[in-house]
Amino acid sequence: MSPAMPGPAPPRPTVRPRSLLPKEHGAYGQLGLPLVTAVALGRPTLSALALVVAFAATFVAHESLLVLVGHRGGRAQREDGPRARRLLVALLALGAASALIGGVAGGRSVVLALALPAALALALAPIIARRRERSASGEVLAAVALSSTALPVGLASGASLVAALTAAVVWALGFAVVTVVIRGVLAFSRREPDARLAARSIPAGVVLAGAVALAVSGHGPVALAAGLAPLCVLALALAAAPPPARRIKAVGWGVIAAGVATLAVLAATLR
Repeated sequence: MSPAMPGPAPPRPTVRPRSLLPKEHGAYGQLGLPLVTAVALGRPTLSALALVVAFAATFVAHESLLVLVGHRGGRAQREDGPRARRLLVALLALGAASALIGGVAGGRSVVLALALPAALALALAPIIARRRERSASGEVLAAVALSSTALPVGLASGASLVAALTAAVVWALGFAVVTVVIRGVLAFSRREPDARLAARSIPAGVVLAGAVALAVSGHGPVALAAGLAPLCVLALALAAAPPPARRIKAVGWGVIAAGVATLAVLAATLR
């Protein structure tokens, strides 16, 4: 009898390459909603669309940078470093070219406004370098930096300085107070002793009360108070009645709903 022939080797499992998209899902909304608002304040000009591409490319490049410097672990740095380097160079080139187009097409006011997100990004750089981007200060500063992109894009869209600045301030303050409370809600769901939800809700109450007082006294735009209301009310509601751990994902949907409401209010009141 002839020996049995060996069967075919089993196929090797396919290993999917690591995604180089940013892992911080909340940051997508913190960038996307202000940018959509800024364009909605005017019209989608060449300058505005170019700046949207520039900010989006820079945002996506963040994950490749973290892989390259080892913040995603040594294995990711070894295995995905070359791919991350190529993508980082391509995204930074795209971002720089788009920012140049946006600035030239937008004019002096847009170029000057670009200094705000640039300065906030520089302030965030040492926090990222020290791997402190998930700290309270890191997350709040990141939310403010991403929200600040509404200022140059709003101006590039043809909005007034007051409208573009109001939109940027609303998103920065709204996301900041929500971030503070959500950190407490997550700590509460893990039964950590430092949740301190009552204390964490104070900024939301102060911000909303201050905006309303300015609007009523005529010293601030009504859009500031109206735009801040959805996110501040959400923050106060979460602090007053934090969801149980099994429903913690509902918090994200709540932020999206409040963000869409804020976008609608700003587009209706600032155009």
